[in-house]
Amino acid sequence: MWDYRSEAWARKFFENWRAQLKWQRLKSYEKFVEGLNNKIRVIQRRAYGLHDEEYLKLKVLTCMLPEL
Repeated sequence: MWDYRSEAWARKFFENWRAQLKWQRLKSYEKFVEGLNNKIRVIQRRAYGLHDEEYLKLKVLTCMLPEL
């Protein structure tokens, strides 16, 4: 996925990969999805009252990055 130069092709690869994993019912994948959903809920609670959708999107996209 990281070798693609086009965002559209990288996104297509990721979506296909995700779809394949979804039907395999891997415990680690399910745990990752549940953890990500929980992080998003926490971010949404913290952002209550803020109307900046782009900021929320940025926080969700960066929530899994390691701290510097």
